[in-house]
Amino acid sequence: MSALSFSADAVISFTFLMVTPANFTGWLLAETERTTGLFEDRYKRFIPNGTAHTTLLRELSEGGSGIQIGALDTEIDGVSVLDWFSAVIDGTDGWVDLVDEGLE
Repeated sequence: MSALSFSADAVISFTFLMVTPANFTGWLLAETERTTGLFEDRYKRFIPNGTAHTTLLRELSEGGSGIQIGALDTEIDGVSVLDWFSAVIDGTDGWVDLVDEGLE
């Protein structure tokens, strides 16, 4: 099982939970870390820093604003979400717990 979310998902935090993105980040990390600790071999996270709604969307950079839909190249420590998903499906050692640096 896997958890995929940007750390401060603005849609989940504002629309559904009606909390600040900072509160959402804290709760997301605490709950997923607890689950990861209980099921280390069966539960992994992919949590990049950002406010986009899903890890399959990517925030645009270089002075642009908005998001790119269907982006499978969101990365943590050089590992794209596509490579990470492939490791899940293939059952390889590339399926590791990834949380963007500075969030934990």
